[in-house]
Amino acid sequence: MSEHKTIKRYFDISDFEEEQVFLTSRHADGWRLISIKGSKYTFERCKNEAVSYQIDFNPNEHQKEEYIQFFTDFGWKFILEKDVDFIF
Repeated sequence: MSEHKTIKRYFDISDFEEEQVFLTSRHADGWRLISIKGSKYTFERCKNEAVSYQIDFNPNEHQKEEYIQFFTDFGWKFILEKDVDFIF
């Protein structure tokens, strides 16, 4: 059975680099991001890995599928969509 934990943390849109560091360091500690609801980040236990989380802002909302596919083609794994950004 998976072990989960939720951390409440607020990041403003301008804090995206700090948010990336937060997510990357959680994964390095063995916690993979599975959802974000408001300021609640939910993680599940995983093996400790050096994974880099990247937050990206899509200026062309109507071309969402092509936008995600572009990064997927470069080996990124799409994780989730948040109100105004994508997390890979």
